Amino acid sequence: MLTSFAYGLELSPQEKTWLSQHSVIRVGIDPAWPPYEFVNQQQQYTGISADYMALIAQRLGIRLEVTKDKSWTEVKQLLEQKQLDISPSVAETPQRRLVWNFTQPYISFPVVILTRVDDAFIGQLEDLQGQRVGVEANYFADEVLQKNFPKIQRVPYANIQELLSALALKRIDYAVTNHASASYTVQHLQITGIKLAAVTPFESPLTIAVRNDWPEFVAILNKALADISPQEHQTIRQRWLAVHKQQMYFKDVWRLHPDVVLLVMLGSVLLFMLAVIIYFRQRLLNRQAIAQRAQQDLAESEKRFRVLIEHAPVAFAIFKGKVGIIKMLNRSFIRTFGYRPNELHDVEDWWRVAYPNPSYR
Repeated sequence: MLTSFAYGLELSPQEKTWLSQHSVIRVGIDPAWPPYEFVNQQQQYTGISADYMALIAQRLGIRLEVTKDKSWTEVKQLLEQKQLDISPSVAETPQRRLVWNFTQPYISFPVVILTRVDDAFIGQLEDLQGQRVGVEANYFADEVLQKNFPKIQRVPYANIQELLSALALKRIDYAVTNHASASYTVQHLQITGIKLAAVTPFESPLTIAVRNDWPEFVAILNKALADISPQEHQTIRQRWLAVHKQQMYFKDVWRLHPDVVLLVMLGSVLLFMLAVIIYFRQRLLNRQAIAQRAQQDLAESEKRFRVLIEHAPVAFAIFKGKVGIIKMLNRSFIRTFGYRPNELHDVEDWWRVAYPNPSYR
């Protein structure tokens, strides 16, 4: 039971009189529709809508008497029978306008299609014909399918937890539900193996449903909603819709996204191989550069050596190998002995020319 005091809204005398005559408001809720509204383990009414209703109660100075032990289907019936006065988390539809009045929306999220991570891609709602499609019975997404896609085989479940469990256990092929509710439940119950297949064009704007003989209260509630500040809106969203990081192990990633894991592993192997190839290629290029510099240094050294030998004042002859092939005769050698390189091939030629008589050798 929530109590509060007037907040200073600009209400007409008639509206103030109405509130004074209706100081206790009977509220019907969905006890199992997080994060919008639910009953927690301490049996407290909580969620996005509960926070908004607390702000409204403060501004209007009313007491909210919350019924927490009824299902959403039962709440709908009691509201139609005027045994309840309002329900704070209701999407407005043409069918519902026949029996209830509605405030302006205070929050909105799209209707989405969910499937398992190992199932094929699905485009839009039109593609669901012939599939087993789970919905929350009598919720907005259920009414969307009934009205716009009557050929889709709907499988109703009592709440979002049962719906997502059925999807994870392959009792249904797809689930059509509210995005925020599905995301919150998947995260907090750590349901694995489910992915977002598509976002539908249908939005689920939540309003406060009011019994249809209370039009005055609709106007009053709209004034209270309009008085809620952007900071208050942001605080509620941050509290219930912020992503809370949870520790995830490799086995969880492998189970949820095996295709991504394989792709990452393949990419890692390819990157490793590329790194090895680049490393050894660079190493080879470095060795080739060192060898090239060594060859250049050797060639330069030989060139300087040949210049020194060529211009030496004494006779020099350079031979190669065991046979003694003549590689070079410097100028002093040619002047001294009178032999040119083309006249001598090796040491034996030298001995034959220089000492024709073998006894002098």
